[in-house]
Amino acid sequence: MHTLAKLVAKYVIEGQRDLHAHMKPQSASPLGPRIHIALARRLVAAGDPSAAIVGRSFLVAPEAIAAELAAISRRAKGKAPQVRDELTRLRTKYPLKRAS
Repeated sequence: MHTLAKLVAKYVIEGQRDLHAHMKPQSASPLGPRIHIALARRLVAAGDPSAAIVGRSFLVAPEAIAAELAAISRRAKGKAPQVRDELTRLRTKYPLKRAS
C-alpha cells in the first residue's frame, strides 16, 4: 500500500509540473521570493489560473509577473518626492548648528 501511495503521488506531482511548465518558480522570479510568493498566494486565493502552488514551489505565469512589476513601478513613482519633502521638514524642525 505504501508503494502504491508513493507511485500515485509521484504521478500527480509530475502531472502538475507538466501542466505549469510555462510558469516561473519563486527562485527565478524578478520580483524576489517574498513578493513572488505573496503574489502566487493572492492569485490562487482568487481562483486565477495564472498561478499555482505545487508542493513547495509557488508558480506564477510571466504575464502576471509583468503585471505585478508594472503595478509596483506605478506605486513607486509617487514616493520619491515625499522622502525629499520629509527630509526638508525635519531639517527645518531640527536645524543643525556647528560647534565652535
